[in-house]
Amino acid sequence: MKSCILLAALCLLLTACANLSSAESSRSTENLTPRQMEILAAQDLPEDYAQLTPKQQNTITRIEALLTELEDKYGEEFVYVKYVPAELMQGEELICYAKSTGRGGGKYLVTAKMRDGKLSDNYADFSVVDMAEDMIREKLDKLIGAENYYLHISPIYCGIERAEVTEGDFQFQLGLENMIWMQTGEEHYNYKRIDKIVREYARFTFDHGITAMQRFEVFSALPEDEPAVWNHDAYERFYDAPEDLGYYTFNWLAHGRTKDNVTVAPDIYIKEGVRRSIWEKEYLTAEEFMSGEAQPRLVPFALENVTYHGETAFDRVFVDRTTGDSYTFQETAHKGYLRFPAISRMAALAGWKFYTNRKDSFSWRKDGRRIGFRVEQVPFTDSFNPHDLVYAYKLHLEIDGEPADDRLDGFGEFILADRKPQLDRDGYELQLNLTEKDVETLFGLRLIPDQEHWTGELTDAG
Repeated sequence: MKSCILLAALCLLLTACANLSSAESSRSTENLTPRQMEILAAQDLPEDYAQLTPKQQNTITRIEALLTELEDKYGEEFVYVKYVPAELMQGEELICYAKSTGRGGGKYLVTAKMRDGKLSDNYADFSVVDMAEDMIREKLDKLIGAENYYLHISPIYCGIERAEVTEGDFQFQLGLENMIWMQTGEEHYNYKRIDKIVREYARFTFDHGITAMQRFEVFSALPEDEPAVWNHDAYERFYDAPEDLGYYTFNWLAHGRTKDNVTVAPDIYIKEGVRRSIWEKEYLTAEEFMSGEAQPRLVPFALENVTYHGETAFDRVFVDRTTGDSYTFQETAHKGYLRFPAISRMAALAGWKFYTNRKDSFSWRKDGRRIGFRVEQVPFTDSFNPHDLVYAYKLHLEIDGEPADDRLDGFGEFILADRKPQLDRDGYELQLNLTEKDVETLFGLRLIPDQEHWTGELTDAG
């Protein structure tokens, strides 16, 4: 009997404890925080816990729990954006942002994930990026002045936590894509000044172990309003502005966390006459670039007023953007006949006379010798329209009647009439590219370009 009484008393005590625990749990969940009530109000939901559905009660409870855990972890306040409940084979997720950073147009949104009772998040990435951005802005302020640039940073990857960043060294574990719009106050692209700024800035990013694709877009004057959204449309709009003078880019390529074996690929484009920069190597060492030891050859868009013994050989010849030592002569053929007045004028100064006597060929003669080109139509079947017979065009060099294609470094590119409505049915355009070696091989003339001043001179090769 005594054992029964004791058992009953024990059951009564356990029941009372269970009821007390349940009551405390109910009170803790019913007492919503101001933040929970604010979240509910924003969703047009009741701010009274008892009026919520069980699913809504669980959601608002979990949101607060995840936010609190983040705040305990980082010691700062976070703001709720979105909650995704746990589903089969997938844990719950919370999207928020730190109050100290703001949303940043979506740049600083944090995703926190609960998996197997453990919380992971990407906030450390943003805190590292913020630290790098502050350092970059401070450097740019000193280099070009805070009022003379706009900066947009896009994180590409982050393999380092903020606690690992010592003395501002990110150990090449932080990848950024930076767009820097800078104004010079000058009407022309001042290469020497901009080159000095870029190389000093490059040393700064190298010393701090920031792997970045950097683009300095150079303006005579910046647009009055910094683009609210840095996207392709904004870039295209301002790139076409008359104030935009060109760009200077470089891209670090690091191998591991140390400063050994870091290479860089720079490129320059100056709208006023210079199409691009050609470097001795595709990738320079960090020191070659930063010290200024390696300098590019700035290739002009065209050479103007090229002379032969003081007489104009041609007014303009276009420079190939890839090699910098190939020159493009463009001629339009009507009914298949070509004339090439620019080449003929140049050749005539050296005693060559233009001569042709048949369709789809052109040549020059001097002292019984003949050099010329023959256009060959090559029929083929279009794979998209197998019943239509179309033609490709090939250009062949002949010297004294013998095939000499292997003696030509340049090439010819045809633009057919179906791509140029203004050409007649049998017409085409031919862009003939000749290198400096080709000009010497064909006409015995040496073309000496003065690319710095966008001009050149022809002399006798002998």
